[in-house]
Amino acid sequence: MTLGLRARVSLAVLVLVLALTVLVTVVVKRSDSALHDVERARFQAATAQLADAISYGVLARSDALVAPAVDAFVKNPDLARVDVVADGTSLTSRDGPAHNAAIGDAVTVRVPVKTKASAPGDDGELAAFGVATASDPRVIGEVSAVFTSTATAAIQQRTRREIVLASVALG
Repeated sequence: MTLGLRARVSLAVLVLVLALTVLVTVVVKRSDSALHDVERARFQAATAQLADAISYGVLARSDALVAPAVDAFVKNPDLARVDVVADGTSLTSRDGPAHNAAIGDAVTVRVPVKTKASAPGDDGELAAFGVATASDPRVIGEVSAVFTSTATAAIQQRTRREIVLASVALG
């Protein structure tokens, strides 16, 4: 049984549409994965920057020294909550703009707060107060931040829509 010209053309179009659908699905999944990786790296970098900025305040167990950096960090629109812990005790906690958002796709980032290495030429003054160490920095606390993916979800939705529309137009 041989297929007529119309049946062969219809079959070819069907195969092309299926191939295009598979290609679109792969592109959407890969773009979602890449966007999540970038988002996690951004969250990790921001939290590490905060941990570095508050090391002296954590060492002094001073909320007054920690507060300015934490207050600036809390302005991140994806932040749900940040906690600064020293010796197992909460030094400070703040809710971020996304604290009422759905936490289903939340990303929790934990970064140790460490003392700073002493600067070259330091005669040990900072080390004497425990602010810096001549050897490796030691862990003196932890920053724990919970981020939501609300901004990323909006970008993903828009990207999916654009890819699907382009695929439909191409099809």
